[in-house]
Amino acid sequence: MLLAPWGGAGASVDACEANVRTLTVLEQSLARTLRLEPAQCMAATYADLTGEVGAMQISRARWLLDV
Repeated sequence: MLLAPWGGAGASVDACEANVRTLTVLEQSLARTLRLEPAQCMAATYADLTGEVGAMQISRARWLLDV
């Protein structure tokens, strides 16, 4: 199997999910620290978008790989 050296498909998808979660939290933290309202709103929206798109991709990967 192609993903066997990294713990298999399940471990690879779990690692990707953890990375998406970490990036989303980082972007949310950035949004909270910004003081200019338009920039804060854009950063928060981007964080939400990252989380939603990441969740969709992880869900699709789990379904396709059946893990």
